[in-house]
Amino acid sequence: MIGGKKKERCMQAANLEWEIAAREARCVADREAEGGLQHQLRLKCDELRALAEQHARAYALVTQSRL
Repeated sequence: MIGGKKKERCMQAANLEWEIAAREARCVADREAEGGLQHQLRLKCDELRALAEQHARAYALVTQSRL
């Protein structure tokens, strides 16, 4: 029976190792995905900021021409 318990503990340890490795892999994947999203958000913010500046310049030209 002692051999059976040792085998069972080894199996439990192996299962825990697999579970830990899977969780670590998910964490890495989540961080990479989050980093990609943050990069996309920065690009979109830069795009919107440039668009807002264009609109501000156009508005300034229109209001100056009316004066």
